[in-house]
Amino acid sequence: GVNTFRYRADLTVSETNFDFDLPDNIMPTEESRNSEDDSLNSDIEDLKIAGKLTDQKASIIQDMWAKVQKKSNAWYKDLGDYQKALIQLQQYARVKKRILDIIGEEPVLPDYKSRKEAVANYFYGVYGEKDISRVTHATETIDSTFQKASGLLYSLKQQHPQLLQAFTALEKQYNECAAYVTARKQALASQLEWITQTGTVFTDASKKTKLLDDMHSGVTLYVHVADASFSIETKVIQAKADEMRITPFLKDQKGNKAYEFGTYGFRTRGGVKVDFSAGYLLSFQGNDNYELVKNEDGETTGVQKGNEDRLTHTIGALAHIYGRGWRDVQPGFSAGASLSENGSLGFYSGLSLLFNGQSRVVFTAGVSFTQLDELNTANLERPENGIRAFSTATDTEIRYDQTYRPAFFIGLTYNFSKKKKEDTEVGADADSDTE
Repeated sequence: GVNTFRYRADLTVSETNFDFDLPDNIMPTEESRNSEDDSLNSDIEDLKIAGKLTDQKASIIQDMWAKVQKKSNAWYKDLGDYQKALIQLQQYARVKKRILDIIGEEPVLPDYKSRKEAVANYFYGVYGEKDISRVTHATETIDSTFQKASGLLYSLKQQHPQLLQAFTALEKQYNECAAYVTARKQALASQLEWITQTGTVFTDASKKTKLLDDMHSGVTLYVHVADASFSIETKVIQAKADEMRITPFLKDQKGNKAYEFGTYGFRTRGGVKVDFSAGYLLSFQGNDNYELVKNEDGETTGVQKGNEDRLTHTIGALAHIYGRGWRDVQPGFSAGASLSENGSLGFYSGLSLLFNGQSRVVFTAGVSFTQLDELNTANLERPENGIRAFSTATDTEIRYDQTYRPAFFIGLTYNFSKKKKEDTEVGADADSDTE
């Protein structure tokens, strides 16, 4: 499988490190608060026994103390719930980073199935749900927890001045508890500072938006991971050359090549190609060649055929039309021309066999039309026994005409436009992770 969450072409995975960190826990434990409350009650009873407090005065102080305790208990309950809600929000905001950590940094993941399972188990541990068809439960949990924490923050800010006022009233009524009240006021001040500091994620618009985005993006990422096949497709490359060598690769988030797969080579087929070649052309017909015939007196009387020239050699160029295919030999139709030493053109057409290779060699056979020397018979009689007599003794010149004559030819030519061999590197398409 391919790690499509960290390595993909033309798309980067935006990662934001979580920065919603809670300050130190400043909530006193239940044991320490109960110990302080018991100590105050014990002091009041001791003062009553010592006669320093009347029963009426002690009753007033105890009634005030009961009201302070009620407000204080409500304060610490909401403070504890607020702290638990913040811890949950912090956990939700870390889901995205944790999922990416489980997937890992490797470009290729042979064990992607086990990593998908580990992500699902982690998500279940956070939200109690891993079925992507019911993932709305997770988003609802995020929103409800956020609203709960926001409501508790508002409630605590409302309670703080009331609780502070109750402690001050108790201190005025009973001077002996001043040290106790001072300690509680100091705790309240620290708690208010902590509440104010953590509460900025609810009061500051940018921090609120970022926290919600971090939490919801973790759920979105989980859906992508659960639904991903961890496969990737490259962009489409049009095969224009005779042979292609494709090397797929992955890019990291900065666009740098991070992993390269093996190179795949193949020949293309389909469509019509036109190539050109040049080389040796041989026509199986040559120029006429006649020599003079003389009698016993040394007089020129006629002409007869001399040494026969049955072949015509030349260098020419051919154009080849053929179908592109993957075989080493391709048939095609060819046509071309040559230029003789005297400047005359020759024309050729026929069938060819094109041999594939780094450079293509072509064998062609067909019909040629070349300009050859043909005997002019204007001053000659009909041939008798292979000899043509001159029609007049005053005109004994052998003349030739330049005429085009068909002949069978063969050619061996070389493709001077080298066969293209392309090495193409292709990156992956970011939107191709589908089953």
